[in-house]
Amino acid sequence: YARGEPLSVLDGLPILVKDEVNVQGYPTTFGTLLLKDSPAQAGEGAAVGRLRAAGALLVGKAHMCEVGLSPTTGHNRTFGQCLNPYDLRRCPGGSSSGSAAAVACGAVPVAVGCDGGGSIRIPAAYCGVVGLKGTYERIPFADDPEVAEEVASRSMEYLGPIAGSAFDCALVAAVMAGESPPRALPPPPPRSLACEGLRVGVCWPWTNAAAGPQRRAAAAFVEALVGRGAREVAVAIPHLGLIQTAHLTIILHEGLDSLGDRYPDCLSKMGMDVKMKLRSADRFLRDPAMARKGRQVRRIACRIMEDVFARCDVLVTPATPRRPPKVPCGWPKAKGDLNFTTEEFRSMYFMLLGNITGCPAITTPFAYEGNLPVALQVMAAPGQDAAACRVAGMANVLNNWQQPPGFGQLVPLWQCEK
Repeated sequence: YARGEPLSVLDGLPILVKDEVNVQGYPTTFGTLLLKDSPAQAGEGAAVGRLRAAGALLVGKAHMCEVGLSPTTGHNRTFGQCLNPYDLRRCPGGSSSGSAAAVACGAVPVAVGCDGGGSIRIPAAYCGVVGLKGTYERIPFADDPEVAEEVASRSMEYLGPIAGSAFDCALVAAVMAGESPPRALPPPPPRSLACEGLRVGVCWPWTNAAAGPQRRAAAAFVEALVGRGAREVAVAIPHLGLIQTAHLTIILHEGLDSLGDRYPDCLSKMGMDVKMKLRSADRFLRDPAMARKGRQVRRIACRIMEDVFARCDVLVTPATPRRPPKVPCGWPKAKGDLNFTTEEFRSMYFMLLGNITGCPAITTPFAYEGNLPVALQVMAAPGQDAAACRVAGMANVLNNWQQPPGFGQLVPLWQCEK
């Protein structure tokens, strides 16, 4: 500061951090009444510390769904309902709800989220911003032991940025991963969209499971890339349903294990929707044999993706099967009220493969359905985060971004939430 030199390109950049991640001076509550009165943290994990060392201003903690067990709603019975800036009647996605909504409405340019099954990418898709889940363990999560001991899946959880562009996500992710941040902003990627030699994979049976606007957006992006020199490669992903089931088996099993002796007494301080999921997991997935089977399927999934990325450089899919749902008028109050929980699981349809295999995946808006953003996802082989971000950046250039109605108007949005 005395020399008049910035620490890095992130110096002075305000960043929000999801309330699942320790930030020095703030409590970490995981969005649950169980930890609402937690003391302020004395330390923080390596990834957050690297942002601070680069000069970023960590301005607060972002809203999340209770213990991260809601990929769709943005609902939290303790801290309230987070809303979608594009339509205040609709859900923002989760569980990094506040991180995505804050970037979308212009409150901060970057926020940190966590992704165990789409919890960065789904809210980014619903809120019309960009969310990156990198290669497994590229950005450290498990070196933060206090977080790892709480409700988290050690083998499925990823830290990552949510921002306004793939370029911004790539830059912030590099700093979080421990790469030396540049003092001056590097030149943005060229706006030329020539991509000769790029092999773009598409699994059409998987893509065609999405609703019309989401399916058409992914197909239009692939067509645009082919028109600029890329080559479309049809790929097969067998056993997709089994792989998705294995993901849910592993993440819920690890989540229960992380609760340790606090389960089942902790359920008295959790919402009914969370209770239902944890009790179902305890009933059907507690058997160690189930977790072993899940890990066996995981190994098969990794081999399948090795074969896929031997044939293509990136894989393009829709981000979500359909538009963000409307905020429910009521929330689960009884064990049998599972309709919305089923909708939540559907929203993860294109997400789980990236988590269970460790492949980098980034979601970015590409079109609009009325006033609602329609996003697509770009995946790449482990270690090829830059390739995924580069192709997603092409979608940013081709997309005519529309601001949400409340962009930059924080007080009106807050009043609507109240």
